[in-house]
Amino acid sequence: MKHNNFKYLSALSIAIVSFLFTACERKIDFDLGKGEPQVVVDAFSSNTRDTQFIYISKSVPYLDKGDPTGYDVDSIIVLDQTILKPYKFNRIRKGTYAYIPNADTLITGHQFYLAVFDKANTYVSSSKMGRVGTIDTVTYERESPNSTTNKAFNLEFKAKDPIGVGDLVWIKQYKNDTLTTDFNVAYDNSFSPTDNGSGIGEFYIVPLLTFSGYFLVY
Repeated sequence: MKHNNFKYLSALSIAIVSFLFTACERKIDFDLGKGEPQVVVDAFSSNTRDTQFIYISKSVPYLDKGDPTGYDVDSIIVLDQTILKPYKFNRIRKGTYAYIPNADTLITGHQFYLAVFDKANTYVSSSKMGRVGTIDTVTYERESPNSTTNKAFNLEFKAKDPIGVGDLVWIKQYKNDTLTTDFNVAYDNSFSPTDNGSGIGEFYIVPLLTFSGYFLVY
């Protein structure tokens, strides 16, 4: 009898718990209103001879479906504030503007001012063209030397952070001349401004220098 009572009580407890879980469900709808699309400016320029691009789009409300689309503005100017020299970015397609460097390029160490003119609105920002270290050597090694199936390699390069503090560097990688989405960010020779990068010209730390998943073709 005790055994049967135990089974009955256990079944009753499970039934009560299930009832509590189902009884607490309640659908609540919130009216968050319609979000107002905002102008988004994606601008990254360098001192190379490569074509420089600036992308303009309109944001998509958080709960809406779809991706941002290109958006045309009146004009875009990048001004070298150090020597008061303007660089005009021309529209090449909807939302995409470009500047093709001639004999001159954006100058390292100069302060630049970006102005996007859109009807009655003007969007501005400023930034300094920072310094980057020079790559010394590049080495590679097998990820799994004893494996017959894993033929991937890890690559590591050596480069020193420029002397002085406040250098912010993107370390990007290419595979077969194609830029990948993976990149490292170095603040001086460390991960962040709080990591106490010395700024005395030391090598970047190993995690910033290593990239994996490469394959060599002979």
